[in-house]
Amino acid sequence: MRTQQYAPAALTEKHKELLRKIALGARQCDAARELGITTRHASSIRNSPLGRAYLQELMDSRDATARNIGAQLADLLPRAVEVVGQVLDGQLGGSMAAQMQFRAAESVLSRFGYPVTKQIAVDAPHSNIEHIRRLAAEMNTNSNPNILPFLQVVDSETSGACGMQAALKSEEVPA
Repeated sequence: MRTQQYAPAALTEKHKELLRKIALGARQCDAARELGITTRHASSIRNSPLGRAYLQELMDSRDATARNIGAQLADLLPRAVEVVGQVLDGQLGGSMAAQMQFRAAESVLSRFGYPVTKQIAVDAPHSNIEHIRRLAAEMNTNSNPNILPFLQVVDSETSGACGMQAALKSEEVPA
């Protein structure tokens, strides 16, 4: 014999809060526990015609918001490329605002598949690593030290005839 399901005639604020928590990704049992109702009652609310309709509204709204944010970020992509170009041309300056602008541009670019390279592994003799260090030091003295990174050996080991194997890490020069 099958028991009759509870179907609310109208959604109360507690019902709506349960459905909001579920729409935001909370597990149904956790949301029910937080609101002081049984999991069976929560299931009945969620599966009722009113509960399904309200949950669908919430999810549609969430999806529309995500699409809107994605479109806004896509609109920022040309500006981010422009900022990187200004840095390369030396037009941005060395202020803290310019550095923040550059970091924001990097963030936008990374969201669209152009991440910043954080670490590069190389297999090079020690003399080559020293040469790279000297070049990086020259770049820093001739450029804006607040924007351009410098190279630092973060891990090295002897690897037989190949000389030194090192990982070069890009770091920002402290302001």
